[in-house]
Amino acid sequence: MKKAFLLLSLVATAMFGCKKTDNSDVKFPPGFVVNGVTDLSVAKDSSSNLFLSLEQQRGEQELVTLSVKDLPTGVKAIISPERGTPAYEAMINFRADVTAPVGDHNVKVVATSKSGSKEYEMNLKITPITECAMDRTGTYNVEDACSIGPLSYQSTVFFGSSATNKNRIFFSNLFNSFSATVFADLNCDNATLVIPGQSFNGGTISGTGSYTDDVISLNYTVIFTGSSPITCSSVLTRM
Repeated sequence: MKKAFLLLSLVATAMFGCKKTDNSDVKFPPGFVVNGVTDLSVAKDSSSNLFLSLEQQRGEQELVTLSVKDLPTGVKAIISPERGTPAYEAMINFRADVTAPVGDHNVKVVATSKSGSKEYEMNLKITPITECAMDRTGTYNVEDACSIGPLSYQSTVFFGSSATNKNRIFFSNLFNSFSATVFADLNCDNATLVIPGQSFNGGTISGTGSYTDDVISLNYTVIFTGSSPITCSSVLTRM
């Protein structure tokens, strides 16, 4: 009987005599979830939006910061708002410039709070451009470095329909010559252009070039009858 009483005493001591564990400082996983992360397609030289909603599921509310990682070259992600306290909605604008590589790219949307972070994978598909002439139109400042000397002036780039190339643009006042208009055909996929050989102000002109959102770079040659060829490297900056 004494042995049984002693055993019960030991069990009681083990159960009630131990200090209670304090879990108040234990960090639990973030108690929020990000909804709306899905695969998205965006054409080069354009943008697409991803709409998100952040929902609080448990625990205390915490400030959450959104970011995107593993973006391919030539792609930017603009988040609005970049941070907030759930529940709230956000938008990510994925902008691909003309250098973005065509194809599928695995990127991650990251949501971070003081309790930790969560990553959400998505496929960002970059597609080729089919039409790009209209985006090049506008007024440009031109800096010419020509074999006859430098030239500075303004040129207007405008769009005109063509039976042979729907991505054809026209330059007015190229080579600082108001009396002639020069056309160029754009390759939307690699952001280059060709100035096919054509009549120009009593002579001929031909060349090549490339472009970004606001700059057109040209290398062309002008030949007037009985004169040596004139070569020019031009940088046109959108005003």
